[in-house]
Amino acid sequence: METRHFLIESFEGPSLDGVCTITAKDTLRLLSGDRAQAPKPSNGFLLADLTSGATTATLAPSGVGNAEYPASGFVCIGGKEVCAFTRAADVLTLTRAQRGTSAQAHEAQDRVQLCLDYVGKTPAFIIRDLMATYAGVPDSYIPLTEWEEECATYLRRVYSRNVPEPTDVEDLVAALIEQAGLVVWDADAARKLRLQVLRAIPANSEVIDDSVMMAGTLRVREQPKERISQAWTYFGTRDPTKKTDDADNYRSAALTIDADAQADYGTPAYRKIHGSWISAFAQVVAQRVNNILLGRFRDAPRRFSFSVLRGGRLTPLEGRGYFLASRILQTDTGEPDLVPVQVVSINPTPTAYEVEAEEMRFAILDNDDLTNRVLTIDANDFNLNLRTIHDYSYPEPVSGDTVTFVIEAGVVVGSTSTALPAIDLGEWPAYTVPKIVLRGRIQGAGGNGGWLFELFGRPGGPALKLRQAATLQFEGGGIWGGGGGGVAYVDGSTVFGGGGGQGAVGGKGGPGNGNGAAGTSEAPGVGFGTAGRGGGPGQAGRPSSSSGFATGGAGGAAIDGVSHATLTGTADIRGAQIN
Repeated sequence: METRHFLIESFEGPSLDGVCTITAKDTLRLLSGDRAQAPKPSNGFLLADLTSGATTATLAPSGVGNAEYPASGFVCIGGKEVCAFTRAADVLTLTRAQRGTSAQAHEAQDRVQLCLDYVGKTPAFIIRDLMATYAGVPDSYIPLTEWEEECATYLRRVYSRNVPEPTDVEDLVAALIEQAGLVVWDADAARKLRLQVLRAIPANSEVIDDSVMMAGTLRVREQPKERISQAWTYFGTRDPTKKTDDADNYRSAALTIDADAQADYGTPAYRKIHGSWISAFAQVVAQRVNNILLGRFRDAPRRFSFSVLRGGRLTPLEGRGYFLASRILQTDTGEPDLVPVQVVSINPTPTAYEVEAEEMRFAILDNDDLTNRVLTIDANDFNLNLRTIHDYSYPEPVSGDTVTFVIEAGVVVGSTSTALPAIDLGEWPAYTVPKIVLRGRIQGAGGNGGWLFELFGRPGGPALKLRQAATLQFEGGGIWGGGGGGVAYVDGSTVFGGGGGQGAVGGKGGPGNGNGAAGTSEAPGVGFGTAGRGGGPGQAGRPSSSSGFATGGAGGAAIDGVSHATLTGTADIRGAQIN
């Protein structure tokens, strides 16, 4: 006797002849949208209007804070803005405009929905949390330790996402399975859910041939619509409150084309992935999705069905990989072919197992070493902490891992403030020495031009901050400190403003009877009249031609922590190198 475990979905009867019909489904039915939503709906709403600059809000109805909201986390207000919060009773202290959203005014009674926020979590952790916390799957069905070992061995990547509104759990899990390259199934006989990272069938897998299959039961079905020759993965969600299936809501995309496949078949075949779980800068993670898809579906996989007699020498298992052999399975030259397959379903009958399996030819296009972590900064950005970026897409580094950040050509990573570096390396284990490949530019903010109450102008900001070892590999890019503000000219009641310093965010021109010009990323601002212009990259602002002041605001440091840096290539460094 076999015991298999299912959920009773419905039953009918008894009929006139005494028959009851029971419909049962596997455990994954608990994830369906009519049963499971994540996050759970929140009942709180704003007690009063909230301006775009306000940092506190009161929840209504009274008592809902203690009843439904944790001490801290993220909320989505009115379906438009994600805010971080801490809570005391019904009062929220807010950090506005989080996760790519913009601060805006909200009206009283706008809903305040608790968000689900995952940052740098393994697929095993996320799927288990969604299933157990929001879909009611018993923990006994989820062998989390096995799942984590599988991900640690074959995946070694983590994923991040803010979910601001109640969403079907099955959709969240399905999207992560696709983007991480996983297989999840219900092993109903074992009463367990299984998770596997998608990969080639092991070479030592068992063979199912004509001596195992029941005679005359093998059927082969072609699936031409499954073929792929181009894979497009969008990633780096701009705003989680907007549609996740809209390409405009993603800042980056990875495109991979198998030109040989297109030539062989004569036409392209596209697959587009909206990478809602793949963080910004994770080009390699997105590329992995493309490589898996093209490796798996370069040629349309066939579907096989056959029966295996009970009590024979092989008992098939769901999710297991095998090689299929038969006289009707041949190579294009007529030789016998061993076809790799994965069992996708088993229907047990009194005398046999009816098996469905799918072809698993897996061209190895993904040559990425799991210990070689690369993050690509491919668009202009500001105030980046490289450790934070890493932790959105990869787990804690271990000894032997390499970590590389690539700033692509034409990209400027700047700072919005002279008090902050454009890039902070962050804190790393002693055995990890990150590499920064510079094809683009790291550039500090420009200082403001001088005016009546600050004649000399403001200093420029730093570009790169290091507090431990790093390698800087220059491949045509540079590191530029912010330029200082130019000196103002004051003669009695007449004030001419100094020019703003050059910076990724240029310094403002000094105000006066005549305003100085603002700096830009490519040039300092010119002072009005005889006032001094702003400084170039890493340079002090210029003096007024009509005063005795020697210099304006000091230039910002190019590298703060140069003693930790190992430089290779032809360095373009403009500004002081300190510490």
